[in-house]
Amino acid sequence: MSGDARMPLQVVEQVVEPGGAPGAAARAALLVVGPAAVAPGAGWVSVGSVPDQEVGWHRPACVCGACGGRSPLATALGVLFLQRARGEIADFDRVVVVVPPGRGAAIAGALRADLLVGGRFLVR
Repeated sequence: MSGDARMPLQVVEQVVEPGGAPGAAARAALLVVGPAAVAPGAGWVSVGSVPDQEVGWHRPACVCGACGGRSPLATALGVLFLQRARGEIADFDRVVVVVPPGRGAAIAGALRADLLVGGRFLVR
């Protein structure tokens, strides 16, 4: 056990099955960057999508989060976290984010750099 209390967040480049172990599917939330190809209730606690926008994933080093804003994905993760905390959606213990092919590492890096995302989620 790592002792890290943050929720696991997995960035993948294709839709994966909701879970491996019995009952695992009912405990995961899914966010898709771009049009959602997964129907709500397809084994996920929550299914959402955010626009696929290249702008905002990478900011020049001189632009802070306050000036440059947050990516749509970081904002959606914040909303998802709050909905869970308020009991507005079913509880989940991990998040899977599906991103366009070839952009997984860059988007995962951008999420790690976001202070709010990094404080709530363990990005893998």
